[in-house]
Amino acid sequence: MTRLLLLAPLLLAACAATAPNDNKQAQEEGVTCRRETQVGTSIPKSHCRSNAQKAADRAAVDDMSQAIRNHPGQSPMANGK
Repeated sequence: MTRLLLLAPLLLAACAATAPNDNKQAQEEGVTCRRETQVGTSIPKSHCRSNAQKAADRAAVDDMSQAIRNHPGQSPMANGK
């Protein structure tokens, strides 16, 4: 949980950042952008994430999955992690 709290400002900053205009430039900088349309609107939004952010998210998911496997029946959020 603490990792998620630490990642939250990075995620918000990534959403606030402007998307690179050139896809080639984005790839060189290690940024992946995709356009998503939310339910209830027809206007898509760009969501850009760096490779480091994606790796950190994957690590957090792996940690949570490991905690669930090690302690079945106990919520991984119960200890504030």
